[in-house]
Amino acid sequence: MSPKILKIYVEKGLSVEVAEGKWRRQSYGVEADVSMLESEEDLNKSRQALENKVEDWLQLGEGAVTEKEVADIPDIDPAELNELPWTKYAGNPGEWIKNPAEFTSFECDNMNTLLILVKALTKVGKTMKEQKLTIGDKTYSFSGKDKETGKPRPMFVTRFPAKKEKAK
Repeated sequence: MSPKILKIYVEKGLSVEVAEGKWRRQSYGVEADVSMLESEEDLNKSRQALENKVEDWLQLGEGAVTEKEVADIPDIDPAELNELPWTKYAGNPGEWIKNPAEFTSFECDNMNTLLILVKALTKVGKTMKEQKLTIGDKTYSFSGKDKETGKPRPMFVTRFPAKKEKAK
């Protein structure tokens, strides 16, 4: 006789390429007490129900990247991004602009373009380090730190010339 199964843990993940060579992974797991189940059939039904729930979380969960969102990201026009009021960094080729999600009083022409960029950056990764997009000849990301905690906070959108791949 095999030992009685008391708990089931189900974990599923989804990796989506959000830009060439850039991937985003989302995963969820759930544990359930199945000690009250009597039959192998009930155990399999419970396992399947848990797998379906985790799959739903992956596809519908906040932060999940849909194929449509990924497809929409390259549609940001680099020319429109160039029209934003970027501020040059002293001593390097980068530029920055306030993140309107952090500075709610910030306004500029083409605000909609900036908001689309911020939303796209938010969708391509969970952390600021993962939130990078190359559009045209520039790579866009977030920068900044919380004044009180010193922890990374997306206060600004930054852009730098995209790194060119070296020929092999």
